Amino acid sequence: MAATRRRRFSPQPGPDGAARPRSAPAPAAGAAAPAGAAAPRYVKECPFCRKEIPEVALECPACGRRVAGAGRPEDFQRRLLAQELVLRQALRDGGLAEKPRGLLAGLRLRTILSGAAALAGLAGAAAAVFLPEQAGLASSGATLGLIALMFFAYFLVSDLLWRSASRRRDPASALKAFLRAMKIGRYREAYACVLPGDRDGRARSRRAVREVGIAAARSAFQDLAGFRAYWEPIFATPDTSASISRPRTFSEQGDFATVSVGITLTRDAGGGGGIIGAAIRAATAGSATLSMRKLVRRVEGRWYLVNGELDSPEDGAMEELAALAAAPDGQLVELSRAPEPAPAAGAPAEG
Repeated sequence: MAATRRRRFSPQPGPDGAARPRSAPAPAAGAAAPAGAAAPRYVKECPFCRKEIPEVALECPACGRRVAGAGRPEDFQRRLLAQELVLRQALRDGGLAEKPRGLLAGLRLRTILSGAAALAGLAGAAAAVFLPEQAGLASSGATLGLIALMFFAYFLVSDLLWRSASRRRDPASALKAFLRAMKIGRYREAYACVLPGDRDGRARSRRAVREVGIAAARSAFQDLAGFRAYWEPIFATPDTSASISRPRTFSEQGDFATVSVGITLTRDAGGGGGIIGAAIRAATAGSATLSMRKLVRRVEGRWYLVNGELDSPEDGAMEELAALAAAPDGQLVELSRAPEPAPAAGAPAEG
């Protein structure tokens, strides 16, 4: 198994038996090209189908997979291998089971504040029994208390439903919990939906969504702050609303599955009321639909996202990750050892 994967990710030899370079070196300034020499071709190999594609390509025209950020096949293999090793170490250190929390820890701030307001209003209404001269104030307090109580009931049900959704017992619920957590501002819970192998210092590029004013950015998921910096502009923009389609499982292979979902971002540019305001909103509002296909993995009975990016080459590497997951620890350790560089030609042998 290991030999097969290493051949798949190793450079393919050219006609003369030498390894073929992925891109031709740029000519030196002022150097003349040899007579009859063909113009250099700047190409790279797709990490998935091994076809030659333009070096600047973001997607492979042969297999259609996104290759931006994948780099060389060898580098991509090492990245997948590092993720698998980190996950196994985390499992040996105590597993990925989320610690049970109390009810108050699962409530959002708005739920707690609305509950306190409801109690204050109802307490003011009850005070009318002992202070008849404050009947008017008690009536206002009872009205406000009932309104706050309705909000509290709505927020409480929403929080309790979130707790049940976070169980992630099937592939679709994993992506649903991940996106739902970010939409309601629970970035810590969303971060916990991602496998630990993706929490590293590697800078990730978030593509721009110009229709709704989201700029491209680079950040790392080393900690929660980097993860939040990557996702918050998409879900927490004051003038942008996000609607998420129902996730569906696209394909499944053992403990891996691919789940697809659509996110529609709509920008409300304001403009005031009336006919003029409506015309301004219609002219300046924008919307964009992001189609996501995420790879998820079952670990200890729960499903986790393999990576927490908007789109990533890992999402199209189910076969590669499944092969690594099936390999024993000793084989992974052997693969992780960097090969020793070959001695230079003509160098004296040691000893």
